[in-house]
Amino acid sequence: MQNRRQVISGAVYGASLFGVVVLHVVYWRMWTVRPGAGVWLAAMGLLGFSLGWVGVEALRGSMRTRRPWVPAGWFVLALSPLAVFGVYVGTTAWTMHERGNVRFGAPLRVTAFWAAGALEFEAHKRYPVRIQGEHVELIREARDLEGEAQRERDRRHVADMDRHVRVLAAQLGQPIPAGRIGWVRGGLSGFEGRAVLSLAICRANHGDAGYLDYHEVAHCVITRMAGPDHYPPTLLVEGWAQANSASPLDANHTPMILHLVWLRDLGGAVPLRDLLHDDYYARSYGPVYSHGGPFAIYLLERFGGETFFRLYREAHPDTFMRDVRRVLGVEWDTLEADFWVWLNERAEAVE
Repeated sequence: MQNRRQVISGAVYGASLFGVVVLHVVYWRMWTVRPGAGVWLAAMGLLGFSLGWVGVEALRGSMRTRRPWVPAGWFVLALSPLAVFGVYVGTTAWTMHERGNVRFGAPLRVTAFWAAGALEFEAHKRYPVRIQGEHVELIREARDLEGEAQRERDRRHVADMDRHVRVLAAQLGQPIPAGRIGWVRGGLSGFEGRAVLSLAICRANHGDAGYLDYHEVAHCVITRMAGPDHYPPTLLVEGWAQANSASPLDANHTPMILHLVWLRDLGGAVPLRDLLHDDYYARSYGPVYSHGGPFAIYLLERFGGETFFRLYREAHPDTFMRDVRRVLGVEWDTLEADFWVWLNERAEAVE
């Protein structure tokens, strides 16, 4: 009877673990669906219950046998997938927090949806105020004075960000995916200034949207459009967001362009090719911002939004130079040389 209960508990746990993995794989392939906080909690609750059942049966078994290490060993074995996953999540989160280089393979993409569900649950517990627009959902903390004036300001902020999304979609020549981007005005799990799939995590701010708000929402817009397998370099990823980090009514790229010219004159600029190597391809750090913003503006002006989006969606680290040649019709060295010429011309036009 005891062995039967151990087998049943193990089977339930195995099925729960498999179900959780399948759920997040389905989320990954559906891509634009935001994992619901309730669904995530139910899945984690079922997994926790089944693991607890396995633990109880292992404890009972170890008390009724002369070989207590056998049921204990099975329990440790049951824990091992979660332990491995925990280590993977912890090391990946730390690497990303420190702006390190990560590999965006299938395991990380599936894990990203698990993390998005956890963040949605945290946001549900911490930030009760939600204002839905056409394309974004503003999520923020409750304040002492929640009168009509504050609600009107929220509606104005949401309308402004909806407009931002429409302008970005028109710039890329792409339809806006169904569903809403979660615009969180407050940190989650120690992160601020992060876009996790359809969740834009920004700083707490009671006023109008600022640089970080537009930047992170721009990430979400193009991520949702690009699909579950896109893998562009951060030179394009951060460049796109940098180029669209202001209100559509107040976009001014001149400071960004002049900043890179200033860096170059001081000897602080680096060849763009260097930002495509393994050390920087998937690393959101330093030069991919200062160089990426002007480079994205250049690509959008020279080739147009639809071609930029095609390169963004189809690029891959193993084939990037060939992708540039195939999509843009130009060799990389020629493209980079032309970019620096363009940068000089834009700077001289300002001066």
